[in-house]
Amino acid sequence: MSKLHDIYMRTDYYAYGHVLNIGKANTGFDSFLLDRDVTTWAIITWNNPNAKKIDDALNKSRNSRLKLQLSRYFDVLLAVGRGDGWSEDSFLVLGIGREEALWFATVGCQVAFIYGVSGYAPELIYAQPNLDDIAF
Repeated sequence: MSKLHDIYMRTDYYAYGHVLNIGKANTGFDSFLLDRDVTTWAIITWNNPNAKKIDDALNKSRNSRLKLQLSRYFDVLLAVGRGDGWSEDSFLVLGIGREEALWFATVGCQVAFIYGVSGYAPELIYAQPNLDDIAF
């Protein structure tokens, strides 16, 4: 696997008072989803397209556009991915389907996003599967 894959797997995703990790179910978060009457969710950002660091102001502008688009269709809450010495602003999107999340991630030139279904562990979904072309 790639270095980027390892980074995703070690990242903590903070969303509405919960810490989510790829591959680890979270019953507290499942209760939160039940209270919101949704079963599906995603964590998506438009920061740093193609896994390339860009200016903070541009990231903020891109994420503002993403939130505007997502809010037309879904309940959108703030989320943050945090890893070893870095963080990235994202959104927790409630009630979104996997294909819809893939579409938003692809339009935003994102390598991957986190997708979840109540009762199951969150998954890392690649929007751009050829990670070997990405240099770190």
